[in-house]
This record gives sequence, structure tokens and C-alpha cells, in this order.
Amino acid sequence: MQTLATLEVIIYDPMEQITCQDIWTNGIEVMNIPIGSKIFRKTIIVVLIPLFFDTVFVCTLAALQQQAEDAAARANRVFAALTATNNVQSRLIHLVPLVFGYVTSREASIREQINIVMAEMPSDLETARKLLSETRHEQDLATELEKTTLHATAAFRPLLLAAEQGNLNFYADNGKLRRRLAYSVNEMIEVNHAVNEALSPQKKELPEIAARLRNQARSVLYGGIVCNLLISVFLAFFLSRAITSRIAIMNSNIDRLARRLPLLTKVSGDDEITSLDRAFHRMAEDLNNAARKERAILDNAVDVICSLDAEIRFSAINSACIKSWGVHPEEAIGKLLEIFVVPQDFPKLNKTFAEARLSNQAVAQEFEMRGAGGRTLHNSWSIQWSDAEESFFCVVHDTSETRRLEHLKQEFLQMVSHDIRMPVTSVRTFLNNISEGIYGTVTERLQKSIYVAQRSLSRLYSMVSDLLDLEKIESGTMKLHVSELSLADLCQEAVDTIEEEAIRRNINLLVHCADEPMVCVDGQRMLQVIVNLLGNALKFSPEGGCIKVELATMPHGVQLTVIDEGPGIPYGDLERIFDKFHQLDSGVKFGGSGLGLAISKSIVDLHGGKITASNNATSGACFTVNLSPAPQRTE
Repeated sequence: MQTLATLEVIIYDPMEQITCQDIWTNGIEVMNIPIGSKIFRKTIIVVLIPLFFDTVFVCTLAALQQQAEDAAARANRVFAALTATNNVQSRLIHLVPLVFGYVTSREASIREQINIVMAEMPSDLETARKLLSETRHEQDLATELEKTTLHATAAFRPLLLAAEQGNLNFYADNGKLRRRLAYSVNEMIEVNHAVNEALSPQKKELPEIAARLRNQARSVLYGGIVCNLLISVFLAFFLSRAITSRIAIMNSNIDRLARRLPLLTKVSGDDEITSLDRAFHRMAEDLNNAARKERAILDNAVDVICSLDAEIRFSAINSACIKSWGVHPEEAIGKLLEIFVVPQDFPKLNKTFAEARLSNQAVAQEFEMRGAGGRTLHNSWSIQWSDAEESFFCVVHDTSETRRLEHLKQEFLQMVSHDIRMPVTSVRTFLNNISEGIYGTVTERLQKSIYVAQRSLSRLYSMVSDLLDLEKIESGTMKLHVSELSLADLCQEAVDTIEEEAIRRNINLLVHCADEPMVCVDGQRMLQVIVNLLGNALKFSPEGGCIKVELATMPHGVQLTVIDEGPGIPYGDLERIFDKFHQLDSGVKFGGSGLGLAISKSIVDLHGGKITASNNATSGACFTVNLSPAPQRTE
């Protein structure tokens, strides 16, 4: 790998030069092999060591196998050489009786056999000569064998020729013929014996050598397998122990972290597992710090934060329950919520939690709970179900103090209603009597002072009434007395109410009714809305201006529109025009509480209608009220 990684052979490209170093690095990156990983390097070593021993074993086995094959080949050569020598000798010995028979009988068939034998002898001699060529001694024996064979066949040819020509006297030359043939045969036997003596040791030793080499190869094979297994097992055990033991510690740390137990000591080493373990310890420390901060937040939270299982039993709760309910967290965990709720809220409790479990959103509800010392606590619950955790997660806010303040607020408003409105009413009555001259003649100067005082008292009375109405709306205690009425009559009554002020400021009031729509409303409250809208228009209209009131029946309901010729509503105030205590600068000395439009919107909302504000194309503001029409009667 290092050799390949350090090659400096350059491959030329028409556009750029790329080295084999780049090819190797890029190829490794493409295969996502972490060559810089220390675990990867250890794994490579574990693989390469058995591979090296395997290579040594294979090479040794191949060498022994080659030696065995060489010994077997040499043994086969010796056997072949002896076979060829014996074949030459056998053919020569077989040739002797054939020559005697032919000399005696001169038969053609015998002569043909002699020719066949003599024709085959050169090939046997060539075979023996090739096989007897390993050593100088074998070469000399091959030469002597060939010479002896040629000498014998040369001695046979004159006899055969003389026999063919009839010049041979068998009985006269019989002794001489016998001696010549016996000499040739003896000479061949001596040569064959010399060849056997020269090759016999090899004939005996070479098979033993081949068998011994095969046994050695077999032993090397078995030994190599055993050694390779032992080395592989040892290296695998070493590597796995170095890895798995530390991974086991990390797994134990994971389990201990989940159970909030102290972690084991950091693992030793300098590889990726060590880095991972250190990162895990840092993460665990961060999680513990975050858990401590979270616990501190929960423990110091004013509201009760808790979780309940599917059976509505407490599984976790913060320490705020001690102050809120007078119950320690250990006392609450595992107990049903019903124990802490008053019995009359049991049906509402079960219904609310069932609804929260079926819903994907938080459900809000209020319950009365039993506090320490038998006190009844009012708590507002926000309940969220989690399918993953199979638990309810709740935030409980104690509304007992809020309810107490609401009660004080109601008492205060009742006091305002009784202790302020009654004196204001008395003063207004007294001023009216003075203005009418009941107590004597009223001068013009006194009349003007009485008028200013009456207007101030009217504003004070209106402000107190607005505060009371707003409190009723916000507390949900305002009740509507709905009946079927003519909206045109309500508009005319509202116009009559402010007509005196409009005449004083020289402002025209125009009412346009295309028809007389009927609506189902609370007459007094809807009259209050129309008066508020007209009063607001009157407040912002210039002297000599005009205020229009239009009524129309639309496809979606009945529409009431109040249009003035004032400066209009600034764009930034359109969205806040119906907020409480929000006022625009009218540029005139005409005050107000800033509650009229807010109360008007609330009253319209209670009727199921809608009120909007916009600007005219030229100048002035336009307020539109949309109400549902009264149901048509069927005869």
C-alpha cells in the first residue's frame, strides 16, 4: 500500500497532470475507506500478517511439490532408460534364434521377422541414448550399448547374406557361428548389466525421495493451516479484545447515562474509539449540565409542570407542587390525579384527558383541587398527549389569586356603580332643575356654566358605564335580551340621541334605508353600538360636514354603514382601532375613554356579527357592521 501510495509515475492528460498518488488518494476517498484511521491500520495489519504467512507456506509447499515432481520425473526417466536398455537386449536375444532358424530353413517369414526386429532396434537405441544423458557415465554406457548393438547386427548381416546366397555350410561353420552369436549376446548382457548397476541406486532412491518430499509437503500444508489458524485467532482475539472491551465500556456508559448513573472511566488508547469515548464523555457532561439547568428551571418554576401516564397517574412532577398544593413530589408520583381533584370535577377531568389523547393539540381546562389544610384551589391545566412517550405532559397554573383579584375587581366595580353613578345622577338632576329655572331665574352666564358641567358629568357617566360594560363582556356575564327589531328604527333612535350635538356643530345627519331590514338583536346593546359609531363620527367630523348612515340587505346578511367626512384613520391604526383605550388625535376638544369602539366590537361579536373599519376613497372613515337577518316567517 505504501509502495503504491508513493509511486511518482506521471500520467499525462491533454488538460492536466495527474499522479498515481492522486489516483490512489481519490480512489480511496471515492470508496469511503478511512486510510488515516488507526483502527483501519490495525485491521490491515491483522489481515496482512496471516496473508504473509500464507504466502510463505504456499511458496514452501510449492518448492517441496516441485522437488517431489522433479524426483518423480527422474525416477520415471530411470525406469524408462532401463526399459529401453532391456528392450534392446531382448530384441538382440530374440534375434539369435531367428538367425539360426533362417540359416537352417531359409524361410521368408523368418527373414521378415528378422527385418522387423532389426528395424525396431534403432528407435530403442535412440530412446536409450536420450534417456542415458544426465551424467557422463550414462552417456558412455549409452555409447557402449549402441556400439555393442551395432557390432552384433553387423555380425548377423554377413551370415544372413551368405545364407541367402547359399554359400554358408551350416554344419561346417556351426561352431564358428555359435561362438560369434554367443559373443554378441554376452557383450550385450554385460552392457545391460553395467546400465542396471549405474541406474539401480537411482531406481531405488528416487521414489523414496519423491515420497519423502510429498510427506514433507503434506506436513507443511497441515502445519501451515494450523499455524495460520493460530495466528489468525490470536490476532483476531487481540484486535477484538482491544476493540470490543472498550466498546463494552462505552455501551455500559450509554446504559449508565440513560439511568443517570456515574460513567465509567475513560477508555485507554489513541484511536477512533478513544476519540469517540472522549466525545461521549463530553456529550454526557453537556447533557448533565443541561439536565441540571432544566431541573433548576423546573424546580424554580412557579407553575406545576408534570407528566402523567395513560392511566392519569403522576410519573414526574416538579417541586412547585409543594407551594401550590402542599404535596411533595415523592408523595404525588404513582398516584391518580383524581385524589387531588374535588369530586364534582371528576367527569370533567376524564372527559378533558380523553379529548387531549385524541387531539394533536394542547387542551386547556380548569379544575378545582384540594390543597393543604382543606383549601380549594383553582388551577388552569394545559394538557398535551405524546404518542411517542405514551404520557400526558401538563403545565398547571394556579388561578386562585387571579380569581381573588377578579372578585376584588367586581366588588370595586360594584362600588363604582353604586358610589359614583348615584351621586352623578343626583348632580345631573339638580343641574337640570337649575337649568329649567325651578330654583329661580338663570342668567345666560350661569346657563353656560351649567351646560359645561352637564357635559362633564355626561362624559363621566359614560366612562363609568363603559367600564362596567367592558367588565361584563370580559367576565362573560353580559346577557343579551334578543328580540326581532327593525334596524332602521334603531338607527333613527340613535340619530335622535346625538341630533342636538350635531345641530350645535352644524353637522348634517343623513339616514338612507333602501328597505327596512329586520334583525334579531338586543335592542339596547345594538343601540349603544350605533350611538358609539355616530358619536365617533361626530367627534372627527368638521363643522358643516355630513355623516351618512346607510342600511342595506346583502346576500350574506344586513349591512349597516356609518360614513363621516373627517381626516380618516391612519394606516398604522387600522388594525388597532378596536383595541381598548386606543384613541386617535381628532384635533378638536372632544374627549373620550377610548372604550367605545372596543365595546362596540365586543357587542357585535356577541351577536355573531362582524364590524370593520376602512377609509373612504376621498376622505373620512367608514365603519361597517354586518349582522345576520331575522329568520323569515312562514305562514
